Amino acid sequence: MLLENKGRELRIDADTPKVVFAEKVEAAHDAISVAQAAKILGTDQRRLFSFLRQQHWIS
Repeated sequence: MLLENKGRELRIDADTPKVVFAEKVEAAHDAISVAQAAKILGTDQRRLFSFLRQQHWIS
């Protein structure tokens, strides 16, 4: 049991930065979806995602 608790603590420590980031993104009221951005730019999601990958903005 003690080992399981230690494992959970390590996992929580490792996940903390991801959780903080996710909470910031979730709270970004002025954010738009990729679909909305693609529509504004006059393209489709697939092409926008492809471009973002080429620019190394996403992986």
